[in-house]
Amino acid sequence: MEKYDLFVIGTGSAGFSAAEECRKQGWRVAIADKLPFGGTCALRGCNPKRLMSGATEILNRASHMKGRGVEGSVIIDWPKLIDFTKDIIQAAQNHSETLPEQLGIEKYHGICRFTGENSLLVGDTEIQADRIVIATGSAPAHLGIPGEEHINTSDTFFELQDLPKRILFVGGGYISFELAHIAAWAGARVEIVEVRDTVLANFDQNLVKMFLDVCEKEGISVYTSSPIHSIERSGNEYRVHAGERKITTDLIIHGAGRVPETADLNLEKGNVKTGPRGIIANQFLQSESNPSVYIAGDVNPNSVQLTTVAEMEGDIVAHNLLYGNSKVPDYNPIASTVFSFPQLSSAGLTESQARQQGIDFDAQFINTSDRHITRRLGLTHSGFKVLTDRNTGAIIGAHLLGHNCDEVINVMLMAISARMTVGELKKMRFTFPTVMHDLCMRLG
Repeated sequence: MEKYDLFVIGTGSAGFSAAEECRKQGWRVAIADKLPFGGTCALRGCNPKRLMSGATEILNRASHMKGRGVEGSVIIDWPKLIDFTKDIIQAAQNHSETLPEQLGIEKYHGICRFTGENSLLVGDTEIQADRIVIATGSAPAHLGIPGEEHINTSDTFFELQDLPKRILFVGGGYISFELAHIAAWAGARVEIVEVRDTVLANFDQNLVKMFLDVCEKEGISVYTSSPIHSIERSGNEYRVHAGERKITTDLIIHGAGRVPETADLNLEKGNVKTGPRGIIANQFLQSESNPSVYIAGDVNPNSVQLTTVAEMEGDIVAHNLLYGNSKVPDYNPIASTVFSFPQLSSAGLTESQARQQGIDFDAQFINTSDRHITRRLGLTHSGFKVLTDRNTGAIIGAHLLGHNCDEVINVMLMAISARMTVGELKKMRFTFPTVMHDLCMRLG
């Protein structure tokens, strides 16, 4: 039996953050994963998605400038793009595999199962640990649809050696829209079905309406209020009954939400109690039933599924392990972006969230589609909304649609965190002409 001060299950951002900090303080630490080291974001999510969208963005930009001084054709060679993506991701995986050794952390490959409150079985190896961190991430939610076995995970998308002519995405969240834009600009016919009457519910809905107008113009069909009743295979294609529609497609991708990945852990053996949404933990991210166990990242049912949040929770868990429970996560403000064309970004509170919190606020919504900063790129849609506290004048929310919003939203996140007012923000002398300068000049 191997004995450790800390054993971490999961090698994504949360797991590595907790393991590294405790190792720096001299703890004997081990880390394990049933999949290649690196986690979802680095190997099967954020990084490959952003890499592939970088290629299709070139096509998007060239298309919008056609007839405006840019001529000629640009095409996506899908197999070469997939090969390039695999090479970059393999390099990231190699780094993650060697990182534990560089940090003095012992590593294990295999499924981890609890055998007691402080014991695990990893493959054939028995593990005893004073503290255990569960950072196993998330998995696609079970949908309970007849024919669900025909739905592929988003992981499959990054391994497609040939791009299907038709792709259907299930669910109207950011995963579906990001992959849909990549596929559409690479030449596929793309459709998205959503059971609810809205998509991208965590983003400002005024901007979402503008965003959907772009999707329609670019050939991405979005069907809301369209629950899937069944999926049937017919030869090499699939027939999907969604709402009142019958859709024929070549590939179906799951983008309808994710749930904590705990199925293999035998949590009951470790006295780690769960509820309907996942592991039950206190405000310090500590299991309420087994004080030796902490959770961090997407496996936390009360978390926000973003890499930056996973890193934060890993750091908080490390602090609480080392110095006692004294830190709790703060999920506001947080910035996030739909890496699509155009980009849709959000930081701080939406209008609905501000109302739920009883905040008296003002909202400025401005359509900037006709502004130079948008028209210079041949683009047709852009806009922003900024929320301010009516009592203090502080900026409490910022929402953007357009080019370069993934970077501009970070500036707005800093403004929200610093409780800046619009007046204080307008005193900044931002570079001209840029999206950030244009935003400040338009704010009243």
